[in-house]
Amino acid sequence: MPSASGKTPQLRRARRGSDSRSTTVNVHAAKTHLSRLLERVERGEKITIARAGKPVAIIGPVLASERAPLPADDPLLNLDKFGFDGPGGKLSNADIDRMVFGA
Repeated sequence: MPSASGKTPQLRRARRGSDSRSTTVNVHAAKTHLSRLLERVERGEKITIARAGKPVAIIGPVLASERAPLPADDPLLNLDKFGFDGPGGKLSNADIDRMVFGA
């Protein structure tokens, strides 16, 4: 979203520190681009939010051990139960792997 000056706020990569996957954004840019910032956090990046150039918060990825496990009845974990016969008949996981990966 352009500012009053007509320029789009930039999300700049931090140059200090050893973590090359760190970005610093101001509060306005963080509010404006929150969805995009969260996508980057999900890929492992840490985002520092600054007010008047001073860091006030860091958002980062949740550790795998802290994530909620998938429920046992999740359709993606039970494809055999939730699958259906298609025009090619019933396919096993091995059949699908061969079609997708050419194995």
